[in-house]
Amino acid sequence: MSQIVGHQTSHDAWMALQRIFSILSKARIMQLHLEFQTTKKGVDFMLEYILRIKTISNNLAAIGEPVKDRDHILQLLGGLGPEYNSIVASLTA
Repeated sequence: MSQIVGHQTSHDAWMALQRIFSILSKARIMQLHLEFQTTKKGVDFMLEYILRIKTISNNLAAIGEPVKDRDHILQLLGGLGPEYNSIVASLTA
């Protein structure tokens, strides 16, 4: 509420809130994109890794930033470790 105290009209208060949440939304979008692009399988089980990527993808879609299927697949394959190189090579050939 402190963000809207002092505004004389409801329009001014609304615009102040919109500016605040717009900044937060942009930061959240950038955070999710970065998380999506840098997620690696590591020592996780394959299902956990896939679900983590899917959750980030769903969160991006929910805020109006859907991930293309191609990008989703590329990230899934790119985040696998070197032990999966032969599988990735055969899938991308």
